[in-house]
Amino acid sequence: MKVFNVIDQNSNIFGKKLIEASAGTGKTFAIEHLFVRLLLEKDDLNIEEILVVTFTNAATKELKFRIRKNLSEAINILKRKNLDFETFSYLTEHLGQKDKISKLEDALDLFETANIFTIHSFCFKALNEFAFEADVLIDIDEKNDIFFIKDLIVDYLKFFIDLEKYLPEQIEILVNQHKDIDNLVLKISQNIDKNLNNQNSQSQDSLDLDSKSQGWALLFDNFKKATQNFKKTKIFEEIKIEDFEKISKNFKKIAKYKNEDFFSQLNSLISTINNEECSIEDFKIFIKNKLSIFEFLDEKNKKVKAIDYELPRVLIDLKNIFYPIIKKATDINILFYNLTSDIANFVDEFLETNEIFTFDKILQKMQKACKNENFSKKLKNRYKAAIIDEFQDTDPIQFDIFKTLFLKNEKILAFYLIGDPKQSIYSFRKADLYTYLEATKKIDEINYLDTNYRSTKPLIDSLNALLSKEFSKNWLKLPNIDDSLEYIPIKSGLGEDFDFQDDLAPIHFFISEASKVKKWPTDEMEIKNFTFIANEILSLKKNCQKLSNKNFAVLVKDRFQAQRLKNYFQKFSINSQTPRSSSLKNSICLNAMKEFLDACLHPNNLNKVKIALLGPFVQLNLQDLKNIDLQNFSKHLEKFHFLKSILNKKNLGEFFHHFFEISFENFSILENIAAKKDINFYLDCISLIELILAEKNLGQHNLLSFFKKLELLDQDDEKLKIFKNFEDGVHILTTFMSKGLEYDIVFALDLASKSRASFAQDLKEMDAEKMRQFYVAITRAKYRVYLPIAIDLKEKPILEGEYSAMEYFLAHILDTKDIVPKKNLLEKLKILKDKKLLSLSFVDFVKPSSFQDKEEDVDLSKPKDFSKKFESRYIYSFSSLTSTLDIKIEEKKQKSTLPKGLEVGEIFHKILENVFYKKSFQSDEILKIIQSLIKESVLESFEKEVFSIINNTLNAPLLGEDSFCLKDVEFNNFHPEVEFLFSWKKDYMKGFIDLVFEHQSKYYIIDWKSNYLSDFSKDYDTKNIEKEMSLHNYYLQAAIYTKSLKQHLKILNKDFEKVFGGVFYIFLRGQANSHESKTNNYGSYHFYPDLKVLDQMHNQKSRLDAR
Repeated sequence: MKVFNVIDQNSNIFGKKLIEASAGTGKTFAIEHLFVRLLLEKDDLNIEEILVVTFTNAATKELKFRIRKNLSEAINILKRKNLDFETFSYLTEHLGQKDKISKLEDALDLFETANIFTIHSFCFKALNEFAFEADVLIDIDEKNDIFFIKDLIVDYLKFFIDLEKYLPEQIEILVNQHKDIDNLVLKISQNIDKNLNNQNSQSQDSLDLDSKSQGWALLFDNFKKATQNFKKTKIFEEIKIEDFEKISKNFKKIAKYKNEDFFSQLNSLISTINNEECSIEDFKIFIKNKLSIFEFLDEKNKKVKAIDYELPRVLIDLKNIFYPIIKKATDINILFYNLTSDIANFVDEFLETNEIFTFDKILQKMQKACKNENFSKKLKNRYKAAIIDEFQDTDPIQFDIFKTLFLKNEKILAFYLIGDPKQSIYSFRKADLYTYLEATKKIDEINYLDTNYRSTKPLIDSLNALLSKEFSKNWLKLPNIDDSLEYIPIKSGLGEDFDFQDDLAPIHFFISEASKVKKWPTDEMEIKNFTFIANEILSLKKNCQKLSNKNFAVLVKDRFQAQRLKNYFQKFSINSQTPRSSSLKNSICLNAMKEFLDACLHPNNLNKVKIALLGPFVQLNLQDLKNIDLQNFSKHLEKFHFLKSILNKKNLGEFFHHFFEISFENFSILENIAAKKDINFYLDCISLIELILAEKNLGQHNLLSFFKKLELLDQDDEKLKIFKNFEDGVHILTTFMSKGLEYDIVFALDLASKSRASFAQDLKEMDAEKMRQFYVAITRAKYRVYLPIAIDLKEKPILEGEYSAMEYFLAHILDTKDIVPKKNLLEKLKILKDKKLLSLSFVDFVKPSSFQDKEEDVDLSKPKDFSKKFESRYIYSFSSLTSTLDIKIEEKKQKSTLPKGLEVGEIFHKILENVFYKKSFQSDEILKIIQSLIKESVLESFEKEVFSIINNTLNAPLLGEDSFCLKDVEFNNFHPEVEFLFSWKKDYMKGFIDLVFEHQSKYYIIDWKSNYLSDFSKDYDTKNIEKEMSLHNYYLQAAIYTKSLKQHLKILNKDFEKVFGGVFYIFLRGQANSHESKTNNYGSYHFYPDLKVLDQMHNQKSRLDAR
C-alpha cells in the first residue's frame, strides 16, 4: 500500500485503484482534484464520460458543489487570475494553454450534464436510458414505495397469512409486543429488505430456526404427545391453592403478572393432561398465557433467602417437558423472523410479477441487466472513467454492478474505489465490509491518504498511540474471517495548535463507577457525566475566549438521551441544538397545517373552520370563539372562502403568499407566527411549505392525501428531516449523524452506552462494528476528544452483543475478554498517560460549577440612512395579467349531461398528461388512465364520453384532412406540462405549456380547453372558437407560450421562423362525437400568434402599476 497524492503531477492517476481514506484525510478534496486532472490529462475525455457515484443525496450535493467550484478555480489559475500553486501544483505545466482552458470552460458550461449520482440514481438513469437492452419493458419510476410496501404488508396480514404456520394467538403476541398493528407493520417494513433468509448460520442457530419447528402444527403435535406420555408415567391431583401460595413465597413477584393467574395456568395444564386428549383450543390458551408460571418459578427468580429451596418434583417435570414447547411457539424473535421472511418473499414475488421498482429492486434489476452484454456494452462505452465514493458502505449487489461494468472493463481509463473500512458503520443499511475487503483482492493498486487535515498534531499523535498495534492490538475485529483490520498511523497536516490553559491531554478519559444493573450506565452515572461535560464547557469558554457553544459537540446514544442532556444544559444556561435530528413528524406544525388546509378546502364545514381558528396560525381564544357574534364569524368564513378560491384558481405558491398575509382578529398569520417567538415552529412551517411546493402534481384535489402519506413515513425518513443550525449552541447528535462532520472539541458520551442485541444479527459482527463506530466518534475533533468509561465494580461478564463500544475496546486491548478490571485498565492507560498522550479523571464526586459570564457594555450607534433605491421586478403569468382585465362571461345554458366546471378541465388535462407520460396510445391503457382519474369525481359516470373525446383528439388530423394526427408523432418528441420562465422587458414571465411536440422538424404548441360552447361538435367551428379566444384573451396566452418556445429554440440554435409550426387550441368538447365532416376539423384551432400583443400588454400593465 502506498501513499496517493492527487496534487502531485508525477502521480499516475490512470488505472484501477482503491484508495483508503482515513477520517479527515481529504477524501472529497482528492475526488475534486482527480476530476480536474482526468479532464486535463486525457484530451479525448469529456465531462459526460466521467461517472462519480456516492451513497447519499447530501454527499451528491456536496460533491457537485465542490467539483464545480474546483473547476472554476482551476480555470482562474490557468488564466493566471489566481496563483494558488500549493494546492494546484499539477496545473503549472498547463498555465496559459488555451486548449486546456477551453476544455475546462466547456466542462463548466456543461456541468449540469455531469454524471454525479447516488447509486440508486445511477442505476435508475441507466435502466431508463437503455431500457430495451436492459429488458425493462415498463416506464419505471424512481421512488421508494414505502407506502406501497406497507400496504402489501397489511394485505398479507389480513388476507394471505399462512394459517398452517401461524395461529392468531401468535400474531396477537407480536402485535402486543409492538403496542399496535401499525408499529408492527412499520417494524416489518424496516426489516423486510435485510435478506433475513440469508442470515449466517450462527444467527439462525442462536434462534433455533429449524425449518421443521417453524409451523405451529408440529409444536402442537409435540405438545399432545407430551401430555399423553406424561399421563402414562405420572398420576397426580390438582394442586391446592394453599400449597401453591406456600411455593410462590419463595419467588420474586413479576410486575406484569398476577399470582392468581399462575395458579389458574397450573390447574389448566394439569386438567389438560388428565383429559382424554389435548385440543387445539387448550394449546391456544397456553400460547396466549405463555405458561408464564414457569417464568415465575425459574431458578433465577428465586428470592435470595430461598436460594436453596427446591420445587416439588412434579412442577420441575411439568416445566421441563411443556414450557420449552410453549416458549418456542411464543418466542418473539422467532415469530418475527419467520413472519418477516414470509412477507419478504410475498412482497418480492409481487414486485417481480408486477414489475414494480423500489430502490432495492432497481439495484437487483441493474445487477441482472449488467449480465446482458448489449446493456453492459452501452454503459462501458458511455463512461471512460468512474469514481466510486464511500465504498466501505457498498454491498455485494452494488459491487457486482461496478465489477461487471468497470473492474472487468479493459478499456476504462480510470476506475477508483474510495472509502475507509474503519468507518463502515451502516450494516443496518446493508453495508457489507467484507465486500470492500473482497474488492481489495481484485483491484490492481491499493493506495492510502496519509495526512489528516482535520485534527492538530498533538491530537493525531495521541490517536496514533491509542490505536497503534503496540497499544491496541487487533482492535478492529473481522469475526467472519477471524482477522482484523490494520490501523495505519497518519500525519497531521494542520499546523495550528490550541492552548487550553489546563493540564488535560488531547484525549481525556472521564471515568464513572458503579455496580452494573440492567440500565448501564445508570441514571446517576449519566447525571455525573452530564455535570462533568457542562463544567468542562463552561470552564473552557471562560478560559478560552475563542471558544463558544458551537465549537463543542456531544455524541449521544439516541434522541432520548439528547433531550435529557439538552434539558440539563438549560439549567446552566448552555444553549444547545440537535442539528439534523428534528423531524416534521414531531412538529405541531404538521397537524396545524393539515387542519387549516382542511378548513380552506371545506369552508362550509363550520367545525373544521373552528378547529383552524383555534389552531396556532390564528390563535383565537376558545372562550372568544364561543362568544363570537354571527357578523364577526361570517368575516372569518369569508376569508376561508377566499383562500379556497385561490386554491381553485391559482397555484399553491400563490396560496401560501396569501396564507401569510391574510388577517384574522387584526393580525396576519405571519404576525401570529412571529408573536409565538418560537423559531422552531417558524422553521417547521417553512420546511413543510417547501415540502408541499416540491411535490409534483399537487393540487386541491389531493392535498389532504399528501398529509396522509407524510403520516405513514417513518420519523427518521429523509423527507421529514429538518436542518436547523440557527443557534450558537452545543451540537448534540449521534455518532451516525456526526460522520463526515468536525468540531473543535468532542465529548463522545455514547461510547459508554451498552446496546441490546437484535435477534437477527450476528453478535460478534455487531460488536465488531462498534469498534468502527468508536473510530468514527474519536476522529471528529480538531483539538480534543473526551472519552467516557463506565467501570462495573462487580466486574460481571459482559454478554456478546451487549458491550458498549468503550467496553469492547477496553476488554480487547486488555485481553480480558468479557470483563474490564479497574486495576488492569488504570495500569494500561498509565502507559500513555505518562507520555502525556492522554489524561483521565474520575467524575463520581463532581459537582456543578458556577461560571458567570461577564456582561460587556455595548455601544449602540444609530445606523446610517439607507438611500439606495432599487426598481421592483415582477414575475407575471397569464392568469395574473388577465386578472386585471374586465372580462364578462355570459353563462351558457347546458343541455348535455357532461358536467362543466374547473374540476372537469383539470381531469381532462391530467388524463392527457398521463397519456403522453405513459407513452401509450393503446385503447386499454388509455381506458385505465381514464378510470383511475375519474374515480370519485364528477366524471365518474361518464367513462364512455371521456374516452370518446380523448380517442377522437388523438386521431383527429391537425392541419386538414390529409395531415398528421397526434398518434403519428413519435413518443419521444412529446413534452407535456413544459414549465418556462423568461425575461419580459424588466420583468419575468412564467407558466406551463400543456404540450410541446416536434414532428417532421417542426415545433408545435398545444393547449387543451374544456370550455363549453354548445352541445354539438359543428358549433366548435373556427368562427365560434375565435369569439371564445377573444373573450378569454387566449391570443395573449398563446403569445406568451410562443415567446417562451422561441427563447428555448434560440438556445438550441434553431431558426424560429423556419421550425415553428404554430399553436393548436384544442377545444375538447368539440371532439365528443366522431367527426361529422372530413373537411371541417371541429374543436381544433391552428394559428401563429402575434407577439406584439405582449408589448401592448406590458405597456398597459406599466400604466396600471404606475397608478
